[in-house]
Amino acid sequence: RASIDIWNGYIKGIVFWQDEWREIILAKDIIKTEGYRKWKILDSNLLSDTIHNMIDWFQKKIGGEYIDDVIIGLSHPELFIDRVTEHKRILGTDTIQGNDITHLSKLIGDISQKNNYEIIKIIPAYWLLDDEKIEKNPEWCEAKKLTLIADVFYLPKVFYQNLVDIFHSIHLNVIDIIPNILASS
Repeated sequence: RASIDIWNGYIKGIVFWQDEWREIILAKDIIKTEGYRKWKILDSNLLSDTIHNMIDWFQKKIGGEYIDDVIIGLSHPELFIDRVTEHKRILGTDTIQGNDITHLSKLIGDISQKNNYEIIKIIPAYWLLDDEKIEKNPEWCEAKKLTLIADVFYLPKVFYQNLVDIFHSIHLNVIDIIPNILASS
């Protein structure tokens, strides 16, 4: 896998391999950004070529075409975060199951849609079990009511789609977009 961090001025890239116990860095590079300035894609072909050149260099360095998936890290002035709350009654055994957690996360994604923005990440801030605050995964805990308080991260839809299209044009699958505000922590 590769991680590409897009900044104004530079693109930082890293290729890593995940062993059973750790991640091993195989290659890294920093190159000047072309076609991207002040958080705007000015020339998608030029930005695509810049990223493609970095990926080509990585593949030569590691000795093969092993990079199919990328994780994108980025900052954007129009990225914003919204805190959203949603509740669910736990029926039957009063034990919280994985499908209860999945249902709440999906519900938050559905109710948080905003015109002209794409949701790129939903991160649980904390949970309430019968109005008692917990910060760990509540699966297998007992409660009659589960509340998820989550931070929802948004990017402008046009910017998001252009960025994903650039990576697809060079045959890379975007598996995650991580706002740099999260990555830095």
